[in-house]
Amino acid sequence: MDNRYYEDKNYHELSIPLFPGISFDYFWCDGTYEFRAPQKIKRSSNVMIINYCYCGSFEMIYNNGKILNRGAKDITLSSPDSMSAHSRIPQKTYEGISITLRFSEFPDWLTCFFSEQNIDFQKLMRRFRLEESSFFVPRTEELENSFDNLYRYMEEGRRPLLLAETLLLISKISLIGEEGKKEEEDYTSLMTDKVYRKVLKIAKEMEKSSNYSVPLADLVDREGLNYGDFQKVFFELFHMTPIQYRRNQKINEGAFLIQHTNKSITEIAFLCGYSNPSKFSSAFRQLMGISPLKYRSRHAVIK
Repeated sequence: MDNRYYEDKNYHELSIPLFPGISFDYFWCDGTYEFRAPQKIKRSSNVMIINYCYCGSFEMIYNNGKILNRGAKDITLSSPDSMSAHSRIPQKTYEGISITLRFSEFPDWLTCFFSEQNIDFQKLMRRFRLEESSFFVPRTEELENSFDNLYRYMEEGRRPLLLAETLLLISKISLIGEEGKKEEEDYTSLMTDKVYRKVLKIAKEMEKSSNYSVPLADLVDREGLNYGDFQKVFFELFHMTPIQYRRNQKINEGAFLIQHTNKSITEIAFLCGYSNPSKFSSAFRQLMGISPLKYRSRHAVIK
């Protein structure tokens, strides 16, 4: 089974077949990207996808107006039945991983293997109600370590370890109980409300670098919203606070500038709304896991 590569302008996909019916997919993008819409999605009750946003964010917009925003370090389960009509990458630096399980294509030996592990994928689909929408998996250090291992094994070309870690991850996912956070709210009526539309407009404004230094309260006041209501609705839509969303946006912009320009870290910090470069570096390390200088040495496009 050969690897498959797809590229469209600044968006890239690498698909690595692991077993019959199981593939490891790696996605990366330099710059924002809008997926073609409407998309014709082939529905299937025999496909489950494990998604992980390594860096940046991925946004899906459903026909009923519901939004799913998978931010950095978010883990979700999905299926083609719950895919959206439109999606986009709103931040300039994005990396993501997916494990696609087409269990109707499993050979007998693989079906037997999962059966011996008491893993029934049809039951998992029903447990997480994936025919309706995506399921947000509670974050744990154990799961994040698994995805970090997958990312590293993929980069290093260590296929046997990639195979083993994938099976281990599937086993961990199968043990998640009913306590996981499930997005069950009906957004159909809510998304027609002017408050929700205003919150979405504010989120778009927060993405603009020209607004990085504008206080959030000012952006909210422009739309005539109560700040407490804005916070509540924002969290329902994006699964993070406005402060977290803005920080992620700034650091993502910084990562893009570090990778694609020769600007100093001090200058980049200022462009990203930080008057103190050390605070920028601290926030960058917290979100990206390494310092801005180390990120530049590993990922710089311009040397």
